[in-house]
Amino acid sequence: MRPMLTVQVALSTAIGGFVAGLLALGVGSSTLSVGAGVAVRTALVVLVLVLAPAIAVRRHLLDVDRAVLRRSAAVGLVLGYLLDPLSWLGRAFVAQSFVPVGLASAVVDLVLWTGVGMGAVLLATRSATHREPVGYEPAV
Repeated sequence: MRPMLTVQVALSTAIGGFVAGLLALGVGSSTLSVGAGVAVRTALVVLVLVLAPAIAVRRHLLDVDRAVLRRSAAVGLVLGYLLDPLSWLGRAFVAQSFVPVGLASAVVDLVLWTGVGMGAVLLATRSATHREPVGYEPAV
């Protein structure tokens, strides 16, 4: 396991998720619409969960086995969720839209948070399916 990668993923997703929640709170307050706030938070959190782990993992692709990278990222994503103060209330992601706020929404958010983040990590660490020829194609 790569502890620094785990910490990097955890902190970037926790801070990004919290900032997304604060921005969504501002949108929800100014529009007087909880739905608008949840939609903004969901979009921003998805952006954070796709970019932060994928970028962190891509930097280590040549140094470490892919399974180790995926395991480190998975632990980092779970820690990142647990470090986000909004997750303690069950309002870190999107579950409050369809599950009562509380423990149930926190668990659903954790599963979705980890799933979206790991989807990005799996895409970033996938092997090439075919090799491109090295060199330049002749100009036509």
